[in-house]
Amino acid sequence: MFLFFGIFFFAGVSTPNPEPVLGTVMADKPAAEAGLKEGDRVISLDGQAIGSWNDFVNGVKDNTGDAITVVAQRGDETVTTTMTPVYDSSAKKAMVGVMSSVNTRHPGILESAQLSVQKTVGIILMMMDALYKILLELSGAELAGPIGVAQMAGEVAQMGFVPLLNFAAFLSLNLGIVNLFPIPALDGGHFAGLCVEAVRGKPMGPQGDGVYAEGRHCAVAAAHGAGDEE
Repeated sequence: MFLFFGIFFFAGVSTPNPEPVLGTVMADKPAAEAGLKEGDRVISLDGQAIGSWNDFVNGVKDNTGDAITVVAQRGDETVTTTMTPVYDSSAKKAMVGVMSSVNTRHPGILESAQLSVQKTVGIILMMMDALYKILLELSGAELAGPIGVAQMAGEVAQMGFVPLLNFAAFLSLNLGIVNLFPIPALDGGHFAGLCVEAVRGKPMGPQGDGVYAEGRHCAVAAAHGAGDEE
């Protein structure tokens, strides 16, 4: 929550710019390979005038494998180039590796605190919903292990420092929530054990220690295996 507060207060709150102006251009993606740069204003795609960011997205998303002629304004210069969108299976549409530019405003202390609380609560609710769906479907397909998390961090780092901070805050909150689960290897498991001992009026003894040890072994095995298989 405090990290989100710092992001909102110092970096500001960013909202997508509806104008067809490029924001972050990711390295080694079609747009970057075509020579497009942050700040370029897209004028047309294959001769079709582009008046908004939605026009740009719609002109790209259904065009997989075919080169697109792009005309963009860069300062006083008009740039013409071609790029070939690549289909992204996770987004289920063709993409070229760009983000829209953003409009940023800087809220005060009280609004930043309010926004950080809303962001934290939103992430908690979203995570609980995702975990419910995973348990309901008995599938770990959406889970990522250490390698998967490292890959995601690398991709987010290409977007800039503030998105990386957001990802770090999101990951920290997720780990904090999972740590509260009543699983023997986690703090939530120890708390549950203490509650059981309080009800029983005596320690759980060696049997309880064995349960904690087995839980730790299972957690380590799951951490190494989750989401890291190709």
